[in-house]
Amino acid sequence: MTFLVVKERTLKLTLCLLIGSTLAACSGEASKTTTLRIPTATHSPTLTLITKPSITPSPSATSMPSSTPLPTPAGAGIVTPAFEFQLDMPLENLEPGEYLIAFDYEASQRNETATYQLVSWDAKKVGSSIILVSLQETNNQVSLIAGTGGRLWFKVEYPSGLLVVELPSFRTREFSFGPLCSGLLGSQFIGLEYFIFKCQDAAYESYPNIYIVAIEDLTIVSGLPNIEGMSLRWLESDTLEFFSSWNFNKKFFQYCITKPTSWQINCQENPYEVGTTSSKGDWVWVVPSGRGGQDPYRAMPLAILPRECMGVESENCQPIQISRPSVWLDEEPVDFTYPAWSPNGEILVVLDVACVGGPSDTWIWYYDLQSGVSQELIQLDDCYKFPFNSAIWSPDGQRFAVNGSPAFDQPLIISLEGSPVSYPLPVKGWVVGTIQIP
Repeated sequence: MTFLVVKERTLKLTLCLLIGSTLAACSGEASKTTTLRIPTATHSPTLTLITKPSITPSPSATSMPSSTPLPTPAGAGIVTPAFEFQLDMPLENLEPGEYLIAFDYEASQRNETATYQLVSWDAKKVGSSIILVSLQETNNQVSLIAGTGGRLWFKVEYPSGLLVVELPSFRTREFSFGPLCSGLLGSQFIGLEYFIFKCQDAAYESYPNIYIVAIEDLTIVSGLPNIEGMSLRWLESDTLEFFSSWNFNKKFFQYCITKPTSWQINCQENPYEVGTTSSKGDWVWVVPSGRGGQDPYRAMPLAILPRECMGVESENCQPIQISRPSVWLDEEPVDFTYPAWSPNGEILVVLDVACVGGPSDTWIWYYDLQSGVSQELIQLDDCYKFPFNSAIWSPDGQRFAVNGSPAFDQPLIISLEGSPVSYPLPVKGWVVGTIQIP
């Protein structure tokens, strides 16, 4: 059994919050052709940030879709699941509430199966063991991608595709990318309503395609062209972002979005790289440009911006710079930065991680939007990160999980209540998601 393991020290020195995407070439001919709308992106005028508001939207970018037939991959679609989840205890025997799902590395190694544990948020109770079992006598393997929206996701090795596990029923469904494609997927490619995969059809050898699949019935709903040099992620349940990776020397960054049902791509250029939006949709964290020549080992210049300022030329729409708490400003350089919004959208939690050469440390802090103050939480020895770069929060929004590095350390729960508290979960491995027991 092969599992997904992220070793921070083997990464190139890039900011891990900026997720790249890799295309996989494939060959052969499609067995069917579906007419899909292929938008051609156009750009809004370049933005300039000054100071002082009075928000005037810049002219909207438009895109003119063509009706060029786009072949869908041969064999892509729903297939009979090759795996199922088995529980050693009925869910009805567990107390109602929300539990963490933790991959149990030691049990998986011992039993040669993918084993998970349900753990209470206070780490005092370990519930049912969950085992992923292959239904076929083959060496087929899966790699864990993430847990999102009440689901667990796995990349299936053969046929190349995705296994989705619905929670709490543990019903499994599998989607094949088809033999012509190898969809190199990460958690950023999976939203609440759709997921995407990439492939390159033989009929369009130099034309990379992005396919959008509805999670509800696992059907391909559209195809899009890939935008050269852009990464992708789902912003909301149905909004797909294309964004250019951050670079110290860049002055402008391209940013595009597309939504159903037209899936037209609208683009703009901003003097900052766009991060994720708060839960209320009113703020977005950004990475301002203009640090050319700065030490690339230093933490990136993190800022926040009102979401309504996106695509706006205004004196008022300037990112608000935020920095680490003053107590840590003179600490050693940071290699990676992981920001995440709280469930109520009122604080931005940040993990600053030093993991490449020298001592390994993690500084965990948050920026309070109401007070405008950065508050330290805790400094940890070794490298920690959010599970799959996306914070998992307790139901009350007062605690969140972090996974250790190397990945088989015990994950920690960090509390915001009172004086900062951290405590390990009784499982060596990593947190992958949560489950609600009705």
